[in-house]
Amino acid sequence: ANAMYNNLLASIPANEKERLLKKLANSYNVIAHNRLSQGNYPEGLKNSFLALKIREEIGSKKGIADSEFNIANAYYGQQNYTEAIKHYTFSLELSKELGNKADMATAYSSIGFMYFEQGNYPEAITNYTASLNLAEETGDKYTLAEIYSNLGAINNKQGNYNRALKYNFDALRLFGEIGNNEQIAFIYNNIAEVYL
Repeated sequence: ANAMYNNLLASIPANEKERLLKKLANSYNVIAHNRLSQGNYPEGLKNSFLALKIREEIGSKKGIADSEFNIANAYYGQQNYTEAIKHYTFSLELSKELGNKADMATAYSSIGFMYFEQGNYPEAITNYTASLNLAEETGDKYTLAEIYSNLGAINNKQGNYNRALKYNFDALRLFGEIGNNEQIAFIYNNIAEVYL
């Protein structure tokens, strides 16, 4: 099957070959997203790696960064935080090379969350702060609100209740501006936990 696939690709002009490979990688990526959203992490991981292989072959840094991010999400779903951090970091480094501040902010935030899940609050705060600075630069209200919410959770765990409330009310304000009712309800729950 591989020989037939390689012969088929060899018979296609270079520019058309790259276009078809991009489409194939995107198809694997869509399947990966679907499987991950269904909680089928092994299938999500498999399809993310298939997309990654093709994107590496055609040298698409943005595509590789996206695939690495999906791979990290799959590992997170399996509670393999070490592998998740490793692949979020791969995605982060490529996003830095591309100068993509929005993707950098998301990667830093995701790395921060992995450390939070492990109870490593200093590393979580370091990564959340890096994400916060980038999100402020890009004006990404949703990412900012998420980071405020996460910083609120850390401060609540550490017993810094006034700071936890400040971060949660900052998140509440931003989610209100966006109009995200689901997140607003979540933040009210966080605020109640702090008061409790």
